[in-house]
Amino acid sequence: MMRVEDFAVGAVGLIGNPSAYNEAFNICGDETPSFNDVLDCLSELTGKIVKTVDIDSAFYAKEVPKRAGEILGGRSIDSINSNEKIKAAVPSYVIADGNPAVPTMYNVYWKV
Repeated sequence: MMRVEDFAVGAVGLIGNPSAYNEAFNICGDETPSFNDVLDCLSELTGKIVKTVDIDSAFYAKEVPKRAGEILGGRSIDSINSNEKIKAAVPSYVIADGNPAVPTMYNVYWKV
């Protein structure tokens, strides 16, 4: 997760940057919240209690066979991406500390 403002700094900083030619970059934030972390944060922001039900991926894939590959594949596997490469190529790419993505997005989209 990341703020769009931080993404823009990274993306624009790569345009015309010689160190970006023929390279792939992860333009990602420093935060790696779990789904439950996001729900907890939204619960705190909204003052609502979030109730979750854990469903095993294999059971879910069996119940929805047309989407089994999706359920058991990419979307179900957590990944943590490094942003060290873009930080080296774009020195101005600094994630805004103290302004985490989840509360920022909540304030922008739901409090309007």
